[in-house]
Amino acid sequence: MEELIKKLQDEGKISQEVANVLLNKFKEVKQKLTSLEKEKSQLEETLKKIEVNKTTLQKQLETLEEKIKKAKEEGKNEVVKLLEEERLSKESLQRELEELKKQKEELQKRTILQSILQNYEVIDPELVEEVLLKRVKVIEGQLFLNNLPLKEGVEQFFKEKPHLIRAKGTPGSGGSEKDIPTTDNGEVNLTQMWARKLGIKLQ
Repeated sequence: MEELIKKLQDEGKISQEVANVLLNKFKEVKQKLTSLEKEKSQLEETLKKIEVNKTTLQKQLETLEEKIKKAKEEGKNEVVKLLEEERLSKESLQRELEELKKQKEELQKRTILQSILQNYEVIDPELVEEVLLKRVKVIEGQLFLNNLPLKEGVEQFFKEKPHLIRAKGTPGSGGSEKDIPTTDNGEVNLTQMWARKLGIKLQ
């Protein structure tokens, strides 16, 4: 991206001042994306550990049930009482793990969604994020939006609601609300996107 900005500067399309502003903004975006990616990896690892702990607890509970049944058959009431107390404790821990899993999944949804939304010039990012979060579902560890993988779902969402993305150019320039700045290979043009956000007109 730095090379693209330098190229625009060399071609006289942007000044040194504009180039510096764009570079600083790109650094901020890059740092945020790096932070989001790190957070995403940590969340995935945490969720894996939670699943392992849940599986272990479930096996322990099944073993306890067998021990309780056997103790009852043998008339060992004191043993039954102790085992049932242990079972209640593990069931409580199981519920806590399930709640923790839900919290981590919600955080994971938000983190991944935020990283995807960085590729769009959304007029009201916080509002759109909250609207989409309510629609995102976790299916077998994967995120989906309207039955599509999250990234594709977000793309489809903006195709259906182009008014949520800032129109190309400045007001009155004739830009279409459907326009999203892209490069020749169809990728989002972050230089154009941030230039718009900062009110900078590239020649």
